[in-house]
Amino acid sequence: MKKSAIVWAALLALALTSCGNAPSKTPETEPETTVETLHMLGMEQGDVVYEDFSDGEIGLSDYSERRLLYAIDETTATARPVCAVPDCAHTDKSCPAYLQNSIQCYVADDAVYAKIYNYVDSADGAGSYDSLEKINADHTERTVMQKFSPSTRLMDGMAGDAENLYFTLCKEDRSANSVSQTVCRLNKQTGKLDEIYCWDTWPDGTENTEQEPYRFMDAENNCLYFAKEMENDEGDTIIVGALNLDTCEYTELQHYEEDKQTVVPFSLDNFGYSSGREYGYTNSGGKTDIVEYDNQNGTVTVIDTVTGQRTVLAEDLPITDTANKTEYTARRYADGYMLEIQEEGRDASGAANGVNTEKQFYCKNGMMTEIKQKYYLQGEEMEPITVADIRDGRVLAVCDAVMYTVQNTHENGTIGSEQVSRGILGVLSMENFLNGSVDYTPLAFTQ
Repeated sequence: MKKSAIVWAALLALALTSCGNAPSKTPETEPETTVETLHMLGMEQGDVVYEDFSDGEIGLSDYSERRLLYAIDETTATARPVCAVPDCAHTDKSCPAYLQNSIQCYVADDAVYAKIYNYVDSADGAGSYDSLEKINADHTERTVMQKFSPSTRLMDGMAGDAENLYFTLCKEDRSANSVSQTVCRLNKQTGKLDEIYCWDTWPDGTENTEQEPYRFMDAENNCLYFAKEMENDEGDTIIVGALNLDTCEYTELQHYEEDKQTVVPFSLDNFGYSSGREYGYTNSGGKTDIVEYDNQNGTVTVIDTVTGQRTVLAEDLPITDTANKTEYTARRYADGYMLEIQEEGRDASGAANGVNTEKQFYCKNGMMTEIKQKYYLQGEEMEPITVADIRDGRVLAVCDAVMYTVQNTHENGTIGSEQVSRGILGVLSMENFLNGSVDYTPLAFTQ
């Protein structure tokens, strides 16, 4: 099964707990008023995408560790700090855009909600904590909406409607050595936090690495949709379920079971790998689909989380056999999908023979176009461009790279430096993207 990064071990079965107050309902329509219906939140709104960078990553300074949140306007290929405070130098926490670490952000009502990890310097790091902070729509102020305890993690994925935000928390009970995961509702105006559903706790706490938390997949029709990966010897399973916000009842819906079909064996240390059907996810933020990867028959199918509707993304792909181990990875964007195909050559003993290929394709409406643009990375081979966003006939991608110097301090206190690479983000037209052109407009960062 395609595995996501395990942020924290958690949970096993389903159990209903106190639901709290039922979420207030907003009318479907009001005269001259747009009502925000329940939906998954992403890091973009309209033509603007939000992303954080250090000064070194965007070429402002080789040595500065300052990190800011930027609003990227893809129509003009410009990026500016998410700060409208007059004469702000963007050098401390008085600036809404100033950050200590990279963040995950979500956009709603022109406001930016940021999941921030706050590092506390201590011997064991036990005092570090997550917080949920809001940059107002005017980009003049950042406030802490919730500060969570060091034993609580704010998980990825967030939904919103006219009044509330919805997300999950994983809580570690160190005295009981267990972890629980809860669904929370946060009022945008008052900051009131309600825990509306909790799955059963999972024993052995963070030591249990075989369990993954519930993944927030989608939100619509007053339901929140989640997926849970369950491991077993016969093949792993993804279980999709829905939490009804009216009744606060959780119902399992679809099961997607891995089918190993044919395991290709090798003599080297009894090495073998599955060449059958596996499942994964299209992305780790915003609306997310299930993806079925069939390495036996060479097909990739996207499955709608809510309806279960299946759409073949690509077929007649290279398959896993005795000569190659083949892996597929699909990622969803606002307009279409990117599909990466990696083939790793094997010799007769099963060992890697160094003959590897990697290709990427843009897929939409049954069409599959190979994206051939690459750039040179010093000391490495040619690298394929890395797509960050596709929408409205434009593509935001890392199109090139340069080297820059990073200052560091050695254990003896002396100051040293090292060379690292910096990707250059740019905007391509869809026409140039599909025809292999390397003609792009580099992002212009302003302060």
